[in-house]
Amino acid sequence: MQTICLKAMEKSPNQRYASAQDMAEDLRRFIGDLPISARPISLVGRIGKHVRRRPGVTALVALIGLLVPAVAVTYSLFRGEALEKQQASQALQAQAEEQLSEKRQLAVEAWLRGNSAKAEKVFKELIREYPNDYPSLVNYANFLKDCWLAEGAPGLLEHSLAYAEEAIRIAPAEAVEAWNTKLIVLRNMGRYADALNACDQAKRLQPEYYPIWANEGTIHALRGDLPAATKALRQACALTRKERGPLPWRNLAAVEFALGESGAWETLETAFALSSEPWADLFALRAAMCLEAGEHFDASRALQDATIAHGICGAPCENPHIGRILASAQLANEIHVDTTMLVKFLADVEGLRRADLHAVIAQALTAQGQNVKAAQHARLASACANEHPSNQMFAAVLIKRGLWITRRTAVQAVLANEE
Repeated sequence: MQTICLKAMEKSPNQRYASAQDMAEDLRRFIGDLPISARPISLVGRIGKHVRRRPGVTALVALIGLLVPAVAVTYSLFRGEALEKQQASQALQAQAEEQLSEKRQLAVEAWLRGNSAKAEKVFKELIREYPNDYPSLVNYANFLKDCWLAEGAPGLLEHSLAYAEEAIRIAPAEAVEAWNTKLIVLRNMGRYADALNACDQAKRLQPEYYPIWANEGTIHALRGDLPAATKALRQACALTRKERGPLPWRNLAAVEFALGESGAWETLETAFALSSEPWADLFALRAAMCLEAGEHFDASRALQDATIAHGICGAPCENPHIGRILASAQLANEIHVDTTMLVKFLADVEGLRRADLHAVIAQALTAQGQNVKAAQHARLASACANEHPSNQMFAAVLIKRGLWITRRTAVQAVLANEE
């Protein structure tokens, strides 16, 4: 019925019934359940009608229908192009980082193998090509510091300090290693107050970074403040993982021994237990402790350990303190001729300006009955001792990170006996 009525009401005459009779015929067919001649409007026809009734809306819908796919295609193209550029950029960045890492490794390997010329060249290339690369700046600062320790060339510490400070400027929030390098350089320059300030800055960044505490302990020891050195070194030992080696324990034992603390022996045994290979400083320190008067005095053990340390070290000039301890052990075992020869050699190496060396020579010469020469060396020892401030109880030096501490009272006692 709806189809018949819609056909009868079509706007276009050509689409309506030709006559009322034709419409009546369709109605009779509908009543008789027979097929009618009128047909429902197709989808295309309905769309056409809608377009004719609302041409503006239809045009807008059509435009949107065209634009959406166009925009989608364009976005897909641009997105694909941007993704390709991003991937290309990431690939270039990864390649640059790989090249930087390889160059860093090349510089460090040359440094560790002792090829200073090659390491210097590669480090300079790194700094020139990557002036803001924090690891390269810190490594180069440490390299220059180590070159100064090996060669003592002027200007190396100043350059090392400059690169450490540049690393701190570039990455202030993560510069604990740069601060550690800076404080070591300042310590080696004798600027102990500035070095302790650098320690404080580093501890604010990372209070559990054990090298800061270990280095602070050595600085306090070099200043003659052994109680403060003990506190800092004990904190370093508490923080460090044992696989890092025996250095903090060894230096703590040296400080505790100088202070006369009984715990020095236990600390030294811990250092021995943590040492993966024979270390001359450990044997030499135990020899020195065995030479101390008291319940642990053992002259033969001291001579044995001092001989081992001397053999590991290779030559007295490498570490005069080890040679001095060997000479003292020889003297304690009444090997006077060897003592005199060794200590005279050491005195030449040290420039004849060490009170403890002259004191040992004086003791050895006295034992051999050479009192005139003994008196000469005793006077030299007294003169050397008086060059240092009288209010300091201890004289400390740092040789290849190992602390060596002499009690001034021990030297003075020797001098008093010689007089």
